[in-house]
Amino acid sequence: MIIGLSFLGIKLNMLILILYFILGIFFVKKIERLLSIVTLTATIAYFFVGADESIYSLYSIFCIILLLQSFLFLKTKWKPDYKDLVLKCLLIVLSVFSYSKSPFVYTNGLYEFIFIIMFSIIIANFTTIDFSEFIKSLSYLSCVLIVCFFFMLPITGVSIEGRIRISAAVNSNTSGMACAQMGIITFFSYFFHKGKEKKIKLFFFILAGVLVLLSGSRTSLFAMISSIGVVLIIIAHRRGNISKKARKLIMFSMIIGVFLIAILINSGIDLSRYNYVELLKGGGTNRFTIYSAIIPYIIINKYWKYGYGPGHECSRIIVSKLVSRDYAHTHNLFIESFGELGIGGLFLLIFFVIRAFKTSYQRSRISHERYTLLGMLIGLIICGLAESYFCDIYLWILLSLCTNKRERKELLE
Repeated sequence: MIIGLSFLGIKLNMLILILYFILGIFFVKKIERLLSIVTLTATIAYFFVGADESIYSLYSIFCIILLLQSFLFLKTKWKPDYKDLVLKCLLIVLSVFSYSKSPFVYTNGLYEFIFIIMFSIIIANFTTIDFSEFIKSLSYLSCVLIVCFFFMLPITGVSIEGRIRISAAVNSNTSGMACAQMGIITFFSYFFHKGKEKKIKLFFFILAGVLVLLSGSRTSLFAMISSIGVVLIIIAHRRGNISKKARKLIMFSMIIGVFLIAILINSGIDLSRYNYVELLKGGGTNRFTIYSAIIPYIIINKYWKYGYGPGHECSRIIVSKLVSRDYAHTHNLFIESFGELGIGGLFLLIFFVIRAFKTSYQRSRISHERYTLLGMLIGLIICGLAESYFCDIYLWILLSLCTNKRERKELLE
C-alpha cells in the first residue's frame, strides 16, 4: 500500500503523511519490512512520494515506528557504536563549518545533509534488525518494483537517445543504479534459496538485468555484474572450491549475457553504448572532462580545506562554470565529498566505506544475508565512481545497514 501511494506522483502533504503513518503502525512488530520499503524507495528518493530527504518523509515515520517498537515490544538495551556516532557527528560539524564558509549559502543542502546523517546514525546504532527477515522482505519488494517498472515503461516511460527511462522525471543513470541494486538482491535471493521459488528469483534477476540494459547506464551494468562476481568469489574462496565456482560463474554470466543481448537486438534497441572498447578508444566518457577541471579548481581555490558547501546544488554551480555541458553534479562520489566538505569529508567517507565493507565481510561468515548487503555496497560504490551519491540518503542507509551489529537474534539470546 505504501509503495502504491509512493507511485502516485502527487505532492506530499500532511494527509499523505498521516496515511503513511497509519499504514506504518502495522509494521511496528516487523520493523524490517518497513525498513525494506524505506531502503528501496531511497534508491530513487526524488521520484517516490515521501522518500525525499526531508523531515516530512518516510524516514521520520520510520523513526516514530522504531520508537514505538522499542518501548512497546522489543526490550533490548540501546548500546550505540560510539566510533560511528562520534565520527558522524564530526561529519555534521564539518558540514556546518563548510556551509559557513560557502559562497553559495545553500541552506536546504545543509539541512538535508544533517537529516541524512542523523537518520544514518539511527539505522546504525539504534535499530535492532532481523537481517534474515529484512533481506527476505527486500527480495520480495524488489520483485514487486521490477514488475512495476516494466508496467511503467509503456505508460510513463520515455526514450532519450536510445536510453529508456521509467519516467521523464527519473535520470537514466539513477534508474539503472536502482535496478542494478534490485538485480543484486534478487540474484543472491536466488543463490541462497533452496525452495520452489528459486527459479522465480532467477527470472526476476534477468528482468532486472533487462531494465539496467534498457536504461543505457554502462556503470550500473558493470556494477551489477562485478559486485555479484566479487561476492561469489569470496563465497567460493571460503568454501574452498574457488576454481569450480569461478568456472560456473563465467559460464552463467556468458549464458545470461548472450540471452539478454539476443532479446535486445531482436527488439531493435541500440547497444552501442555498451561497446567499452570503442569507449576507451574515444578517450572515455565526458566525466573525465569534469574530473580534470574540478579537481584543480578545488585545490587552487583552497576548497580542499573546508569545501564549498554541502548539497548537489553547490556542485552543480561549480561544474556549470567549468564545463560547457549541463551537468547536475561532479559525477563522482569521492570528488563530490572532497569538493563539498574538503579533505576531512573525503577521509571520513573513505573510512565509512571501508568500515562498512569490513563489517559486512566479517559478519557474512555467520550470516549469509550479509553477502547481499556486501554485494549491494560494492555495486553502489562502483556506481559512485561515475555518479554523485554523497548527499543522497540511500548511500548512508546502506553504509549504516552494513555496519549495524544490532542483530535481533544476538540481542535476544
